[in-house]
Amino acid sequence: MTTTQALIQQLNNLNSIQLDSLDSVLDCIQTPLEWFTSLNDSQQLMILRDSAWKKHVWKVFHDILPYWQLSLTRPPLFSTLWLESASPEIAITMIKTSLPVLLESLSDQHSLDTIEFYTAALKRLVIVAFPFYQYLERDQIAFVCSLLCSIPPRLANLLGSFDSDVFYIQWAHLIAQYPCTFSGELLGKLCRQGHQDKVMPRLLSAIVDPTPFPILFKHASTLVSADKIIQSLLEHVKHPHQLSSLLFSDLNEFLTCALIRLDKWSLANEQLARLAVAAAVHAGLEDLEPITEKVINTWSDSIFIKHASRHEKEYVTVGMLVLLGYAQNLRMGNLVKSVSFYFDQGDRATAQLGALVAEAVSSKLDKEPLNTGLLEGEPKLLEWKKIIFNAKEMAPLEPKELVKIDPLLEVESEEEELDPDATYIPQESDDEFQAYAMDEESDDEGNKRESDAKNHKKPAFIRDLVRYLQDKEDPVKLEIGLNAAENMIRQSTGNGTELEESSEELAKHLICFPETYELDNFRTLQREALIALIASVPEKVTNHVIDLMYDRNTSAGQSQVILSSITLAVRELAGCEAEAKQEPIQDLTDRLGTSLFVSKRIQVEKNKKKAVKNRLAGLAGPVFFFPLLVGWWEGAQGHKKHWIGNNSLLNERFIMTLNIIMHCSTNTPDKRSIVREYFEFALSMRYSNVTCKKALLLGIQVIVLESYKDQEALLFQDFLQELKETKDWLDGK
Repeated sequence: MTTTQALIQQLNNLNSIQLDSLDSVLDCIQTPLEWFTSLNDSQQLMILRDSAWKKHVWKVFHDILPYWQLSLTRPPLFSTLWLESASPEIAITMIKTSLPVLLESLSDQHSLDTIEFYTAALKRLVIVAFPFYQYLERDQIAFVCSLLCSIPPRLANLLGSFDSDVFYIQWAHLIAQYPCTFSGELLGKLCRQGHQDKVMPRLLSAIVDPTPFPILFKHASTLVSADKIIQSLLEHVKHPHQLSSLLFSDLNEFLTCALIRLDKWSLANEQLARLAVAAAVHAGLEDLEPITEKVINTWSDSIFIKHASRHEKEYVTVGMLVLLGYAQNLRMGNLVKSVSFYFDQGDRATAQLGALVAEAVSSKLDKEPLNTGLLEGEPKLLEWKKIIFNAKEMAPLEPKELVKIDPLLEVESEEEELDPDATYIPQESDDEFQAYAMDEESDDEGNKRESDAKNHKKPAFIRDLVRYLQDKEDPVKLEIGLNAAENMIRQSTGNGTELEESSEELAKHLICFPETYELDNFRTLQREALIALIASVPEKVTNHVIDLMYDRNTSAGQSQVILSSITLAVRELAGCEAEAKQEPIQDLTDRLGTSLFVSKRIQVEKNKKKAVKNRLAGLAGPVFFFPLLVGWWEGAQGHKKHWIGNNSLLNERFIMTLNIIMHCSTNTPDKRSIVREYFEFALSMRYSNVTCKKALLLGIQVIVLESYKDQEALLFQDFLQELKETKDWLDGK
């Protein structure tokens, strides 16, 4: 019997021979398939996992198919990609090899017949063979999902008129049929690419047993915001008991999303609020007090009252009334004070919402209900007033019917939808002349951006700012968010915990801000926002920022911004910036003219510096200096290519940052340990380039002239050995 190694050698020979006749081509394709009929699973796997098999698939589909396609039949070619009768392990091994080869073989240089064959082969691999993807290894799922999601746009660019929805529709049905880890990550990837509206409705309509889907949605939420998935569930599942069986996140978090974070959604209305609360209660949420308190706090927030749109305020008000309708023991609490805020705004529509809450709660608590008179002639508000009594009543709407499409057939929709990934093909028109509304429209991109900016409101909360900065595809939102970032961070400092809770995510989006858009003063705004963030919550965010600086995916420009931001934030914490910005006191004579007598007390008071609290005390070492050096030593010991020590400019900037931290820590308890660490660092860097040496010597000058000014005896007592080594270094020994 022929051994497996001998067969692999024969396969290598087949891959290397010149194919100049149809018989040799057929022999190259069919011979390996014939071997599989007489081999067991382990022998087949040994061949399939060898590099010779990948070379064989490449030869068949890249070298043979484009030239011999009209002379070949499809079954042997399809079997080379994937054997239908094979075991799951063999099938997924063949698919992992075939899928990248097919995608690499796609090219606009091929004939239309060849491209159509590639299309049929890809449909077979990603649709017919879909049940086998659940056997993928965990570490390969992300890569295969990326390959699958790249297929529709690639085919659309090649074929032009290709209907890419065929894949999305069928994937939705297959995900519903085979819920697993792979299906969850594929769903998350599709939603992240913007195909949520194509996939989610069909997926939800195809669900038979909802039991595995909370786990599937949880996997999807690792790639796309959980809010997007919750939004789709609320839009397409209209029965509380069905919705409750699909919930995948903490129920309080679900209600926070449904009643607060989705307040800008155009579909957010009374029915949606009733549905969300009913589903959470049906899913087992017994204590509604925490979420009720959270919604009341949002509704009562002065920033929300001033800056939220009317739709947002109305929706949060309705959601709060629904929750109050479920409450067993209704208490006014802070509502009375909050209602007065609504009345104080001087806006009738806002005051009516305050009156609505006051009258609704009063009608349930008091024998003689309150009547402000503001709701008269407002049928919608009067109807909402009843919510507190009938919160559990709702008439669920039926989801829209979805047309089923056979994915393996080419279909033509009555209304062709534009695919953003498809190649543009100009259409001939009988209209020779086109009319353009020149007064209303403009081709100038700057004007378009200005008009878009007017449609976007400035973010009112830190969480809104994070949403603006994470939308990498919308330059208008990014610009608004970046311009508002510094002021919002400084205004939020010391006001609640929102800034602290969102600080790490905010820092990440500021540092990784896309550089593809030409925004005015981009670097300055980015740096000022980071300075404000580090200075506002240093203990929470600084370590995260330093970790990002040492990350392999952080560019040199981003590392420069991080170091300069840390430097200026340290100076601000130490009070240096406040001292620099302090306006000089004018002379008495400058203000009053020539004077015969000037009090010495006034002169002394003028020259006397006000004491400024050093907020850097307790932070200089553990928060800034030591974490920076820890990352440095880790990179130096690991000899990593992305280590900042390999970049001379970053190297110098890093040393100067340490110098400034050390200078600002002169009057802090961390001074001695910082100086000790700096000596060790500087002496280890004595053989670096000239610019780094200058920066290091500047640091030693800071130690001698600033950190231990007028304390020479203490300096010699603590660091005698280090000073001797420094002298030897300067003497060239």
